[in-house]
Amino acid sequence: AEVAADALGSEPTAKKLRAYERAVMKRFGREFELGIRARRVFEQMTDEDLNSIFELLKREDVQALVLENFDFDHHEKLLRALLIKAPRLLPSLELKRILKYSRYLLKP
Repeated sequence: AEVAADALGSEPTAKKLRAYERAVMKRFGREFELGIRARRVFEQMTDEDLNSIFELLKREDVQALVLENFDFDHHEKLLRALLIKAPRLLPSLELKRILKYSRYLLKP
């Protein structure tokens, strides 16, 4: 907020705007990248795959995990929690389905 106020409070200069962009990317760059990769996965999912995700989200243990780890601005915490629990969740999602979409998470 301080950097944004500095960049936008007075006359915004190219230097101030670059500083703002760097600060935002330093703080949220990883989250932006994670969001882009997640969007790629969801864009490729079939209706059947999406239904499987929603079925998984109906489980009380998954709902509790999401509620405990959800942060609107920081998705990584929830993703880590889901990955830690993944061995117990994988049978519900089917390995073939997971592998089908893993390339969208891994490619830059």
